[in-house]
Amino acid sequence: MLNRDYRLLDGQYDKVVSIEMIEAVGHEFMQNYVEKIDQVLKPGGKARTTGRSPSTNAFIIVTALRWTSLKNTSFPVGTSCRLNYLNNLVKDVSGMRPVHMEEIGLHYAETLRRWRERFENVVEDVKEMGFSERFVRMWRYYLTYCEAGFEEKHIGTAQLVYEKVR
Repeated sequence: MLNRDYRLLDGQYDKVVSIEMIEAVGHEFMQNYVEKIDQVLKPGGKARTTGRSPSTNAFIIVTALRWTSLKNTSFPVGTSCRLNYLNNLVKDVSGMRPVHMEEIGLHYAETLRRWRERFENVVEDVKEMGFSERFVRMWRYYLTYCEAGFEEKHIGTAQLVYEKVR
C-alpha cells in the first residue's frame, strides 16, 4: 500500500483505490487525476473510487437538474460530481471503462438521520463546549437538508469501479 500524492505516482499497479480524491481534486484537476490513474494502472487493472470515511465511502453524485448549481460548491468541503460527467471524462481521456456502480444514497440518508439524532442528544453539550446557537442551527440545517436530498434522490452517492481495457 502506498500513501502518496497521486501526482507523484509512477510505476504500474494492478489496483488503485482512490480515497477521497474525487472530492478533493475538484473540477479543475479532474482530467489530470483520471489521466494519472490511467497512466499507472496495468491493462486489466481496476480502479475504485471511495470517499471520506467508512460511512461515506463514495463520492457525491447529483441529478442533472442540480448539477449546474452545485458543481462548484462544497459538500461540505469537497466537489460534487455528476456521474455522467465522470464516466464521459474517463472514456474520453483514459483506457478505462466503468464495470461496477453501486448507488448507496439511501444508506447515506439513514446515516445522516442517525447523525442528526445523535447531535440532538448532545446539543446542550455542544453549546457548553462554546459552539454558538448559529452553529447549532447551521449543523441542523446541513444534516436535515442532506438527509432529505438523499432520501428524495436529488443527490446520491455511489461506489464506482473502473477497469483498464487499453
